[in-house]
Amino acid sequence: MPLTNAPVLPPELVGLIVENLSGSRTLRICALISRTWAVPCQRALFHDLHLYQYLQVVRLPAHLIRYPHLQRFIQHVSVRHTPSNIATRDRVPIAGPRHTYLSGLAALFPLISRITSLVVFFDRSRPWDTHDQQFVEAFGTFLRQSESLRVLAIHGLLGEPDFHQMFSFLDGTQVRRLSLHTEFQPAPGRVDFLDPTLSIARLPAVEFLRIDSDDTG
Repeated sequence: MPLTNAPVLPPELVGLIVENLSGSRTLRICALISRTWAVPCQRALFHDLHLYQYLQVVRLPAHLIRYPHLQRFIQHVSVRHTPSNIATRDRVPIAGPRHTYLSGLAALFPLISRITSLVVFFDRSRPWDTHDQQFVEAFGTFLRQSESLRVLAIHGLLGEPDFHQMFSFLDGTQVRRLSLHTEFQPAPGRVDFLDPTLSIARLPAVEFLRIDSDDTG
């Protein structure tokens, strides 16, 4: 039987309790207690998203469309496009149109317009011109139109064309801290597009710019 006379904790106390919970499973269970618990638990669950798996990315857009209030909770996002993401789509059956990791990201970007930081790991074996065009256009539109994004880190840029395209996406951006990582080694005497002192002049809003060799996996 329902506990009609059960004490109700004030939202402030519930918020403090949720802040000290750990583990997504615990948060999901607590979100079912009542509406008072649902919002702070959902905020904690969606505040930081690490989207490294294929199923996460292709299913999340539909979930955020069905429950649009969750979009405002997302603040920090990290995505990783790797050969394993590409291979997974052939092993996992998904109802409806056939999706890829990148097409899933393309559908996701319009739904995370409120985020403040984004970290992207690109497949190092593929230059920009081989990426899904829908994704490239969606990513560029997101970077140009985002008014809340302040921290951006991109790993896996392969060469000068990648850098030029990235800077074109960032024209007029509100990003304050920008990190670009590459394994590309320019020819002697051809390093101007990697020179932070020259690049930052194109991005007046940027307060910190780092361009270096990428040593992360």
